[in-house]
Amino acid sequence: MPGQPGKGEINPYVILPFVVPLLFGFMFPDLGHGFVLALLGFVLSFRWPQLRFLVPCGIAAMLFGIAFGEVFGLEGWIPVIWFRPLHEPVRIIVISLVLGSGLILIGLVFAAIEAAWQKRLLKWFMVDGAVLFLYISALVTLFFSQAFPLIILAVVWYMIGSLVIHRDEGVAALPGIIGRILHSSYELVVNSLSFIRLGAFALAHMAMSSAVFSMANLIESPTGHYLVLVMGHLLVIGVEALLVFVQTTRLILFEFFIRFLRADGRVFSPLTPPVKKP
Repeated sequence: MPGQPGKGEINPYVILPFVVPLLFGFMFPDLGHGFVLALLGFVLSFRWPQLRFLVPCGIAAMLFGIAFGEVFGLEGWIPVIWFRPLHEPVRIIVISLVLGSGLILIGLVFAAIEAAWQKRLLKWFMVDGAVLFLYISALVTLFFSQAFPLIILAVVWYMIGSLVIHRDEGVAALPGIIGRILHSSYELVVNSLSFIRLGAFALAHMAMSSAVFSMANLIESPTGHYLVLVMGHLLVIGVEALLVFVQTTRLILFEFFIRFLRADGRVFSPLTPPVKKP
């Protein structure tokens, strides 16, 4: 959909087989649900090969389910290796922000590599390099307030670099420069906060699984009880898997790709079919 990388651009598909299952599994952490999803992906791939992506995503969900001690929404079946997100919601949100910030940093570093390949590293260093330093400084300041002067240094760096690049415009370029750094800062903040959805969907998945058991426990008939359990979990797997996949795709396209991928490659032009002679 975004097109092929152009000359001098990094091919992001090298790391997507690792990033996509990581994000998907983090939002869909359940050993039982992940196993069902991986099994469905394996079986259906014989008929629809495109569905093979469900296998690594399901395996990642199983691994996070083991880490969080989650099996079909049940606690106690397996030991908790890491922690229970429902018991520590703030922790899961913080980890989500850390994962998101790391992915954004990778995108910014990819942009630097592309600038070196395209022989414009000096221009990148004067402006985009300052944005990268600003983002790192802001992240460090969240944990160590003493690092706040680094943010000021990054802003000064950006202003000086931009004025050098736009030196022909003189002082008239200043409003545009200020607007661009404000826009870049706002964009990075919004992109980072978007990754809160990782923890939010993990919590929502566990809450929905718990709701299935709560509804099933209201039914006295054993047959009805297990029927509600089966149908409820199938509904959770179907709805949650679709939502999580959409959110994973959104994060990849709009928070990661925009940092470095321009898709300026050659426009695809299909070959003209041969004309049959009468």
